[in-house]
Formats: sequence, structure tokens, C-alpha cells
Amino acid sequence: DRGEFSSLRIPRMALVVAFSVAVGVHGAWRGPRPGPQPDELLAPGPLVMEAENSNRQVWKRETQDGQGVAVYSDRRYEVSIGSKTWLTSAPVLLHTDSQWFVDPLHVPVENATRATFLKFKRFSEKEGTDQILGRYEEIGLEYEVPGKSRVPMTLAVQFYPEKELFLFKQRLPKGLKKTNTTAWDMQATLGADNVQHKAFLDATNPRSFVSGVQEGNSDVEKDVFTMNWPSVGQFLATGQALIHFPSFLEADTFPDHTRHLTWNGRFATARWGAGLGGAGGQEGGPLVLFAGEPTSAGSLPTMVLAPFDNFKSNILGYNCTVEDFIGSPEYTAQVCAGPHAHLEALPKQFESTFSLSFSSSGPTDAMHTWGKTLRGYYKKETTEGDVLTNKLSYWTDNGAYYSWYSYDNLMEKGRPADVLMNLAEEFQENKIPVHYYQLDAYWFKFERENANCKLNWEEQSHLFPDGLKSLGEKMNSTWLYYDGPTCAKFEVENLIAENKEDKASSIEMVTSNPYNLTWAQGQLATVHPNHAKSYFRALMKQIKEKGAAGYEIDFMDFGYLLFKHYNAEIETAHNYLAAMNDAAVEHSLPIQYCMPLPSDLLASVQHSAVTNARASQDYQIGEDNWNIAATALLHEAVGLRSSKDNFQTNVKNGAINAALNALVATWCSAHLTLAQPYATGPNTNYKLNPNPDACPTLHHFKPNKSTTNRTPTRSPKSKTPNSS
Repeated sequence: DRGEFSSLRIPRMALVVAFSVAVGVHGAWRGPRPGPQPDELLAPGPLVMEAENSNRQVWKRETQDGQGVAVYSDRRYEVSIGSKTWLTSAPVLLHTDSQWFVDPLHVPVENATRATFLKFKRFSEKEGTDQILGRYEEIGLEYEVPGKSRVPMTLAVQFYPEKELFLFKQRLPKGLKKTNTTAWDMQATLGADNVQHKAFLDATNPRSFVSGVQEGNSDVEKDVFTMNWPSVGQFLATGQALIHFPSFLEADTFPDHTRHLTWNGRFATARWGAGLGGAGGQEGGPLVLFAGEPTSAGSLPTMVLAPFDNFKSNILGYNCTVEDFIGSPEYTAQVCAGPHAHLEALPKQFESTFSLSFSSSGPTDAMHTWGKTLRGYYKKETTEGDVLTNKLSYWTDNGAYYSWYSYDNLMEKGRPADVLMNLAEEFQENKIPVHYYQLDAYWFKFERENANCKLNWEEQSHLFPDGLKSLGEKMNSTWLYYDGPTCAKFEVENLIAENKEDKASSIEMVTSNPYNLTWAQGQLATVHPNHAKSYFRALMKQIKEKGAAGYEIDFMDFGYLLFKHYNAEIETAHNYLAAMNDAAVEHSLPIQYCMPLPSDLLASVQHSAVTNARASQDYQIGEDNWNIAATALLHEAVGLRSSKDNFQTNVKNGAINAALNALVATWCSAHLTLAQPYATGPNTNYKLNPNPDACPTLHHFKPNKSTTNRTPTRSPKSKTPNSS
């Protein structure tokens, strides 16, 4: 108990279960748009301790169901469920001043040098109250990084009994310098001549893989999932954390048949596997561990480990090996949590947090519980009146009957303005209430070979001669404006002109290194982090004036992982998403995320305009586009609705899995409530349900009316796998 703990003599290198790095609790840096700060802490207990090599338990807290975290005097920590220890700690590691530091109690002396040892100062104990999470108890492990600066670091574990939640904290009051473990060299890692990754660059040869998986993972994990083109992040994302806390290994009593569920890569695809594995680094998301079979009492023990703040920089790492210290697998973490190792520095008053929560009812309930806590902490509210997720729409994405951007001749199936007008008239005649139309990459001038990147932010006049605002008024409809990669030659002048109210003389863009994939190559650009606010304000203002119903941001993995500016500094990626959200809120525009990484979905709890995200690959890419149930579980947990890509229902016209796609589309609200669907006949013999607006089904219809240059054949397969 606490009194016993206060008088205990503990080794001077003891270790705590707290997932976060910061400098104290008050005023700690938690990234832009932070969650609520805790109330004033009670004074810490008298816990200055000298070294001893015992392994006595010094702190343990449990939920009512016996799920808990224990900390020992030798600075080990463990996670247990009932009488079994599931996870045990791996060494505490820290990278700063271009070198690794380690707790010497965790690594044999022959595997490290005295100059690289962290200096353990003491254990500390605190109690306090967070205004949202409630009362908590904390044990802290206080270190000092040797050298002239003598940088202090506290690692802490907090337990919130009212929420049955553990938080692991890292605190660095003075910050850190020279923290990145590798130089940023995209040219060397993303070229088609890169022998190591050449197999992944063949988009015509679908390959089963788990993004970021290291050699030695189970065959189960490698073989279950197939993706038809590689994730760009496979080449650029790091799986190394610059601080390892918490970091875990399977304990000797780790239950047999334990499984993991996680989300990884573009579209944050759900992935399953055996044992403690599946962490995805910068491409990864929460990690769920659950028993492979129920207990004798019928429960299904489950835990969820996930970032709780700094969502674009906190990772669950998989590449946890540090050659300077680790000489055998028993010292190498299977999962190491911390800020990603592309970061070049951490700011003063830095704090980082990871959460650990439990359930006795399996992974679905565990994700619901974790998500409810996360949404409550950041006050994420659902928008029941959001037009994107509550109204019927028509899409022109990859695989649609009209996916104009994929045609060599953009007029191949008729001028888009004429076709869309005819569609609107036919829908009105058949009493089909299509409320908005999605405009894909063709609406602006683009470079096809360069991932359909945009060259400007204006409609193409030969496709929309009267402009999109006028066309929308004639159709009595609105638009969902697509935004994808930005070309290096992007014409930013019109956005500058729109942005006079911000008194910005320019909007600076930054470029990526040239890249070369089998289906796309070139050089891309994005807005400079310092100009993101002006950029998005101008962009949203312009489309709002042209009748926008919402904004779709695509290729989110490209927009993050290809740019050093958004990886080297901890606040830039957070500020980018915040600037997008704030501009959308200002103009009352909901946002859809497309090709998001799991970190984007987690960050959405801080952004009220983000209402939904794509949960599937493109309809054109494969036949399993309907299979989104497990992926949608993460969407639901963070308060987003899951969008399945557009699909065709006319089997004679080449539709794939029409019935399955229709069923899934009508279950699009996180697959919980079946809305009343409608169906189409061979051409346009529509049958309407009593409430066709009940679900945002994303059907495509082939009109009866003839349109200029229209051909009766189905659209050819896309030559470039756009993803919106």
C-alpha cells in the first residue's frame, strides 16, 4: 500500500509504467489544440531511494476485473490480466545528441558503455485530479541524461480508477536536441532502382504484405492481407521511436493463441495476426491484444494500447533494435512506444502520453470503451446534420461509370457539365433525392502521370463552361470538392488573391524529393507549415463560393510521409490538420479524409469538421472493396462514419459484387444500423424505400438520356490508382 511504498528502499535505476515524456505536469507541451490539463497535483510522497538490486514490487494498480500494471524496484514493469502476466518491459531507451542512452539495469554491462547510461535519480509518487478523467494515482521514474546539459526526464504511469484507465507519460522539461536516428533522404529510399523494395513497386503484381512488418513475424500475419499497390509509407515511414517507454515483450506466461488486431497504412486497413506484433510505426494505429479463446468464465480478456496525444508524432514502433546496446532478442522490444525517430528535436516542456485500457468482452467492446474515453477527453461530437454522411450522393471516383480523370480523352463519355446536368434531371424525374455530387481529380487541371496532382484550384473551363457555381444552381445541387496531391508546378497565385483579408503577401509551397513508382512518378508539393492557415482559408473560401457541400482531402499518406517539413518538427503535422479543420469550420464545410493513416483518424478527435473517412480501397482496385467491417471499428471508436467507395449496381454493365456493396453501403454508419436501401434495375428502373435519405449510400447510376460523345461501354480500368 502507499504507506509501505513510501518507506521502501528502491534501486536508484527503477522503472515506472508511464507512457509519456515531458517536463513536469503543469504547462507541459502536448501539441497544438491540447486536451484538458489536469488540476493541481497533490504534493509527491517522500520517495528518494538508493540503489539496490532487488526486484520487489513497489507499485501496482488494478481494475475491478483484475487487469493491472505493476512496477518493480529494478525498474521493470508488467501488464497482467488476472493471475497471468501478459507483457513485461523491455529496456528504457532515449536518443539525443545523436546517440542512444539506456537504463544500465536493463542491459548487461558488456552490451553498453558507461558513457551511454541514463542516470536514475529516484521514484516519486503523486495523486491528482483531471477535470475529465477524474482522480488518478501516479508513480514516476526520474532520470537524468548525462552530459553538460544534464537533461531531466520523468517516465510515469498513472491510473484513473473511475475510467479504469492507465496512462504512460514521458516528460522532458528541457526538451531534447539531435533526436533523429537517421538522415532524411527520400531519394535513396523511394527510387524504383532501390533493390530492397523493388518487389513492392510492381503494382501489376499484387503482393500480400503488412506495411512495416519485420522479418520473423508469423505467417498468419503476412498472408492474410493483400493490397494491390504498395504504401508509399512502406519506404519513408520509420518504425523506430526515439524514446522507448513503454516498451514490451511477451512475458513467459503470455497466453497461447493470443491474437492482435491493429490498423495500418493508407486507408488505415485492419490487420490481424498472432501474438504481440503488428505495430506499424508511423503507418500504424492502436494495438489490440485479445485472448484467442474465452476463459472458463466466458470472458474474452482484451487490452488496447494507443497514443493518447501528439497523434501525428506518437507511434507504436516495431523497429526497436538498438545495436549499440542490444545483443540478444530477450532485450529487444516487440513494441516500443514514443515519438517517431524522424523528429530532429523535442521542444521544452514536452509531454507525450499513451493509454492502456482493458475489456473482458473482446476487441469490439474494448475499442468502444477506449474510443468513448478518447472522444470524451477531446470533446469530439458527432454531427448528425452533416450532409456528407446523411444525404444521398453521386460520385465520379475510380471505378465509377463516369471517372473522367482516368480517360485519355476527358470528353470520352461526354462533357462532364452536360452529363451531370442530365443525371440531375433524371434523378428528379424518378424522385431520387441526390443532394450532392462528388467531383474528382478532373475538375481542376492536373498531371495524370504524377498521381493526378493538381496544377491549380480552378475548374477547367472546357469541361464546365459556365462554371461550377452556375451548374450547381441549375442542377439544384451542391458539390463535394476533391483535393489530392499538389504538383510541384502548382499555381498558387489565385489563392493569394483570394486571401487578401489575411494580408498575406504570398503562400509558400515546399517540394518533395522526386519519386518513382510504377503507376506514378514526378515531384509533388505541399503548403509550407507556416502558411497552412492562409492556404486553407483561401481554398475553403473559394469552393464555398462555388457551391461546396464539403471538402474531400485525398492521398493523406503522400501529403505527410513525402515531406521532411512535416516529419522533422513535431508541431507541423498537427498544425496542418488544425489549419484545414479551422478553415472548414469557418465556412461550415464538413471534411472527408481519404487515404488516411491511422494517425490521421486519431487526430480527428481534435477536429470537429472531420465527419467521415474512407474505409475501403478504390472500387476499381479489387473485388473486396465491400469488406470494411474491421476497419470501420476504428472509425466508430474515434467518432467518424465509414465511407465505402462508390460502386456500380448494373451487373450487365460490369458491376462487381453489386449486392454485397449495396448491403455494406446501407450499413455505412459504422455498420451498426441498417438503413432502408433502394435498388436499381438493369438501366434506371429505380425502386425507392420510404426514407431514401436515411443512409449515405454511394451508388452510381447510368442515365437513360443520351449525352454528347457518350459510349455504351463501361469505363476502362483506371491507369493510375487514384484513391479518393
